[in-house]
Amino acid sequence: MEGELDSGAWILVDALAADVFGRRPVILFGVMLMTLGILATSTVTGIPGLAACRVVTGLGIGAMVSTAGTLAIEYSTPRWRKLSVALVVIGYPIGGAFGGPVVGWLLEHHGWRPIFLFGGALTVLLFPVLWWRLPESKALPPRAERAGAAGQLLALWQPAHRRATALLCLM
Repeated sequence: MEGELDSGAWILVDALAADVFGRRPVILFGVMLMTLGILATSTVTGIPGLAACRVVTGLGIGAMVSTAGTLAIEYSTPRWRKLSVALVVIGYPIGGAFGGPVVGWLLEHHGWRPIFLFGGALTVLLFPVLWWRLPESKALPPRAERAGAAGQLLALWQPAHRRATALLCLM
């Protein structure tokens, strides 16, 4: 659809934000966005509201998981790099699988809204831990030395990067 941001373009936006602001702020923002989306889902009364909340949640999850993978790469030694990224990627579905029995119990005894309240509460509890312990992967250069967002975006379309950029956007 016209104006729709595909997943390849969203990954480029996320990567650009992480390069400009740092991995830690993007992960924290993703967790915050995910938390707001999850908690708001428990209050919706119609399909449009549900869809909007799930989109917000998905954007937060996407920002968090993709940036966490990059952070894992940057902190891992070459020997453990693949395992580190694999653990980041499989951590989310494993958490969902372990949460399944809790979700089943909540649904059976209290309905669907408490499922989202419970999930939102867990991410609210996670946020201070991340704030306290999540490191930044690299020192960002001083503001004067950094290219602006437009300059970085244009650099992706320079002849040396044009083909790879186009292929990533198409994917």
